[in-house]
Amino acid sequence: MEDDYEHNQIKCTLTLEDEFLLTRIREKAKGLKPGDQRDQFFWNVVLRLVSRERAYTAVLEDIGTRVAVNIPVLDD
Repeated sequence: MEDDYEHNQIKCTLTLEDEFLLTRIREKAKGLKPGDQRDQFFWNVVLRLVSRERAYTAVLEDIGTRVAVNIPVLDD
């Protein structure tokens, strides 16, 4: 049973670039007061990441490459 469970899972790790980006986001957030200012910062980060993903997908589709994005937040 345990073996079947592991075969149905996708494991991924963060790259050094991902770790660096997350560290920068975390440090910036620590400097903000909890509440609206911090919430706005996080929403801006999420919006930029989603916009970047959509732009990447649009360019690849434009050049004829199919991309399967498995992120529900990108669904319209």
